[in-house]
Amino acid sequence: MPDDTHRGDRFEPPYTAVPRHLPSFADCARQAPGHRPHHIQVRLSAEAQTREIVVVMDVDRESAVVAAGDQLLRVRTHDAPRVAALVRRHGPVAHLDRRHHLLLLDLPDEGHRAAFSVRLPGEGASPCSPADG
Repeated sequence: MPDDTHRGDRFEPPYTAVPRHLPSFADCARQAPGHRPHHIQVRLSAEAQTREIVVVMDVDRESAVVAAGDQLLRVRTHDAPRVAALVRRHGPVAHLDRRHHLLLLDLPDEGHRAAFSVRLPGEGASPCSPADG
């Protein structure tokens, strides 16, 4: 899939040539908060400039804790292991776009950002959809 986003935002899983030694997210095709990001979601986020700078404080198997101002938020994502790996490699500073349900990590070595779909606290969960149908 071509990168049709701008301002350096790209999908991290699975749309870029990311080293396969990093863990990958669940085989889910649902494009809802916390599941797989959609390219239009990333584009709208870049255009709207509704992002706030956050610090990733902790990551477990299914979520990340981010410090946003004076709040600590636990955001859910399928790809928390990849978030953890990228935070270890590139640092904990990130951008959170609550409106578009995205956590974006700067990847200066690669010249873009990794985009992760997140479900915010208090939002209901939606079941996964298998990628093969």
